[in-house]
Amino acid sequence: MEDSPAEWVEPTLENATFVGARAFKIGDYVTAGEGLEESKEIIDIGKSWKKMVGFVIQIKHGNNTWKVTKRRNKFATLQKKLRRALDKEDIELEIEVPEYKDSKKETEEDMEASMETFVEYLNQLAQIPYVWSQRSFLEFCEISSTTNMIKGAVIYREGKLAKRSGGRYKQDSCWLTAAAGSIFRSWAVRWIVITDQYLLLCKDSLDKEPNECLMMDSNFHVVYGKKETDSEFGIMIINNHRRLQLKAKDAFEFVTWLRALKTAMKNNGLQSKVRRSFDAFSPMRENNHVEFFINAHDYWIRLYDELMAAESEVFITDWWMTPNLYLQRPVNMYNGEMDHTRLDNVLKTIAEKGVKVWILVWKEVEVGGMLYNSSQYVKDTLESLHPNIIVQKHPNTLVQFWSHHEKICVIDQQRAFAGGIDLCMGRYDTGEHPLKDKGDGDGNYIFPGKDYSNSRIKDFVDVQDTSQPLIDRNTTPRMPWQDLHLFVRGETAQDLAVHFIEYWNNAKIDVEGTDNKEGAFLRPVENLMDQTSKFGGKHLDGTVDDHLELEEEEAYGVIGKDFVEYIVEEADINVKVDKGAEELEEDFLEEYLESTEKDSDGEVEVSDEEELGEIGSTKDDLSLNPTFFSKMVKKSQKKKKDEQSMLERMDEYINSKKESSYSFYSMKKALKGAVGSKVDEIKERQKLMADFIDDLSIEERKRLKEELKEERFQQVNVEHRHTIQDNIASMFLKKKKIGTCRCQVLRSSSNWSTGVLRVEHSIMNAYIDLILTAEKYVYIENQFFMSNAGRGGVLKNTITRAIKERIIRAHKNDEKFKVFIFIPLMPGFEGDITKEDSQVLKFQVKFQQETIIKGKNSLYSTLRRQGINAEDYVRFFSLRNHDVFDDGPKTEMIYIHSKCLIVDDRVVIMGSANINDRSMLGSRDSEVCLLVQDTDTVESTMGGEDFEVGRLVQDFRKKLMGQHLGVEDLEEINDCATEEFWEFIQERSAKNTKIYYDIFKSEPSDTQRNFDDLKADREAIENMPCADRQDLYDEKIEDVVGHIVDYPVHYMEGESLNLGSFDFHNLVPKINFT
Repeated sequence: MEDSPAEWVEPTLENATFVGARAFKIGDYVTAGEGLEESKEIIDIGKSWKKMVGFVIQIKHGNNTWKVTKRRNKFATLQKKLRRALDKEDIELEIEVPEYKDSKKETEEDMEASMETFVEYLNQLAQIPYVWSQRSFLEFCEISSTTNMIKGAVIYREGKLAKRSGGRYKQDSCWLTAAAGSIFRSWAVRWIVITDQYLLLCKDSLDKEPNECLMMDSNFHVVYGKKETDSEFGIMIINNHRRLQLKAKDAFEFVTWLRALKTAMKNNGLQSKVRRSFDAFSPMRENNHVEFFINAHDYWIRLYDELMAAESEVFITDWWMTPNLYLQRPVNMYNGEMDHTRLDNVLKTIAEKGVKVWILVWKEVEVGGMLYNSSQYVKDTLESLHPNIIVQKHPNTLVQFWSHHEKICVIDQQRAFAGGIDLCMGRYDTGEHPLKDKGDGDGNYIFPGKDYSNSRIKDFVDVQDTSQPLIDRNTTPRMPWQDLHLFVRGETAQDLAVHFIEYWNNAKIDVEGTDNKEGAFLRPVENLMDQTSKFGGKHLDGTVDDHLELEEEEAYGVIGKDFVEYIVEEADINVKVDKGAEELEEDFLEEYLESTEKDSDGEVEVSDEEELGEIGSTKDDLSLNPTFFSKMVKKSQKKKKDEQSMLERMDEYINSKKESSYSFYSMKKALKGAVGSKVDEIKERQKLMADFIDDLSIEERKRLKEELKEERFQQVNVEHRHTIQDNIASMFLKKKKIGTCRCQVLRSSSNWSTGVLRVEHSIMNAYIDLILTAEKYVYIENQFFMSNAGRGGVLKNTITRAIKERIIRAHKNDEKFKVFIFIPLMPGFEGDITKEDSQVLKFQVKFQQETIIKGKNSLYSTLRRQGINAEDYVRFFSLRNHDVFDDGPKTEMIYIHSKCLIVDDRVVIMGSANINDRSMLGSRDSEVCLLVQDTDTVESTMGGEDFEVGRLVQDFRKKLMGQHLGVEDLEEINDCATEEFWEFIQERSAKNTKIYYDIFKSEPSDTQRNFDDLKADREAIENMPCADRQDLYDEKIEDVVGHIVDYPVHYMEGESLNLGSFDFHNLVPKINFT
């Protein structure tokens, strides 16, 4: 291909310099290759190839430094291309390519001398300005249009490789397609970019946007060689989404590309090798800041502020979106005073500032007007506002009735929201849950237009027009909306960004293939090191291709060479080299102690990412029991004066081995001045430290840990330590303590939704495990409750089986254990359960009956067979409110849309997943939840016993229960696991329930066990004079406290609620309703 001007390179690189880093023969390079197995395919590359000479050349431009690995014949190819291009411009290229000896006869000295001549050749070329506009020269230097687009990632190699078509799991899911594809797949040359987080595939080096982004996810690995790839120089890259088959031209390219891949994998910023609890795609992350929001009022105020503060990009995905949704209330829809808080205007404002807004909405299945999401309207409306707003709809084909159900918003890949609240009409509410809104007389409404809604009476229609109400404000109560959401800042926010990126990229391929018709393939921005380069991540030793330096980097252990060099060369603060070295050693000690800490039985504890066990496990959760929390708050124990300190003993042990003479207290002396000169001693010393720790008893390890804390405190005063943390360690998110919460992203994800090969149901896994390991109580607040406590049947998820097993264990061991479950009084579907046209409503009631009380697999039935009265341990509650309208007093249920689990005031799971098969099985609706574990613990009581709890989690639970129960002094409900509280919550709920029934004959009710009972109650209330009902209301309603009422577990117990033989719903599989 002819050279063409590369005007896209900015800035130009006339001032770049080339430095020879290493000359080698490919045979030696193979042997020293980091992470390369010495297999036949690698080593047996032919004698001629083993003698072939290559150079590692370092390129430096400003603060950017990277390395390229080249054979000498590439210089001749470059010369030809440049000469041809310069001749066209009548520019004479006077520089000639250096000559060199036969590689078979070259000595190391000859190779070094040869490298110097070739480096000089490059430096001479670099002085010719026109050269830097030539594509051939930029590609030789591994610079492409994509390079400039990469931020926050380290680039390990760029260049051309042959790529075979096909390999995506979605394409190969059909055996016929897979068979045809294996026959007709073709090879094409592509520009490949390897970073420490992902691979980018571009058609050529001029593409500003890649054709695909392959994430280094939890399944990312590489196989190579003829046996694995059917090609002598083949490389197969495999992750959760596809198999990418590449092929190098020759052994040199094969080895150098494979080496770059292995090095990138080792330094993967997404930590693909870390084991994930619950088989989730992301690991547990430390030190996150989390805030919980009860209802949309507080959430949307915070969302508005965070969106307006966005600097680079925003990711949004929702089940349903309303573009002109007001984020702040009250509002007058006609005077424009609050229009700046409208979602579409907010997104337009930030897009005009240069922020990219990426929105993915579910493309609804429209069958008989059942769904009203109007995703095409959302796309057309938002994309018309600004080119920086890009909307995708997915899926492109009918996939039964599964939906994208998650509700997340990620800002700048650093801050995120997740939970159950869609950005749409009908979701806004406050803790008061008002039934009516007549406005303030000046046209201001809390619930303007269609936001004043009651889907049980009239579901949404014509959603493009949000101004017209669906129901009469004067006579019809709205249906209040109880919901939960959270905000997270820290590494978990980055995990949510990675999830969205996987989601977006899969949808893009699914809908468009690899053509960039709309938007781009997204990629993560790694913020562990905020050293943004003009050429993306090619900073410091961006392309680490010199094998002699790899050993040196490994010697720096968990922090790494870049960190030390950054302290020495770049940090603009008053910190000496010796302080950085000391902290290296101390960090190694702390992390090794943590990773090998033993429990009371002498068994090695699992790591944070391994602790929660397999689905359905009954083993104790080591990080969730009281021992974990006591460790978090345990104060340093003073050692006895006559005892030798553990640090002194460690020094004696190390010095006695004579391999190293560097003691803990003399470490700064050992490293002072030139850090790199002592890496061997550091590496050796860390090994000896590990050996010493391995032989210690449990108590000795504890003492060493406490002494290490004291040593840190004595060596660095508090103010100085804050300076270190704020100015250096803050460059590394792992080292920066943003908050006190350990968090993990959980998903329901499958091939249809995100393109992954293996179904992920980590949400269900986590629910089951946390319920089984709960000690005092479980609190569930969810829109649905459909599960299977037994075996067989339509329902497949086993969350109620976990509840059953935990209750059986509590019963056998005479433990105080309680389960609180809050669900809506009725499913939120339009219709009358007595009518034939309300089959969806009937189905929902039927499956919840079978989950709770009716049938052999229900929770109550399975416990009864064990001789246990379920209501001694588990109770179901709902929410209701009341008000007076023009035609008299009215009541309506508060629709619980939350998706939340709280365990022991220590752990919360919150997100978009309902307790039903659609949400939990992973292969159906796509969902996202966050597990939040608070490590900021406080001494409290639970079940009347001393108990350590998470401060944030307990405060959230008390506020939530306080709103439901109408309790103002939250200290009164500090301990929710006592028998006294168990009686209190039941008494309050039962009293409220009775009052509502006495006044309104409210439905649903436990008294309405069949259609006849329901008909009798309806007739009674219809025949009651309005004045009598008002009098009864005035007399009794003041005794209602809070919103809590009993969930009617016996409602319609006497009705089958089955379909008629000729009902068209029989054509729809039942699994769509579960």
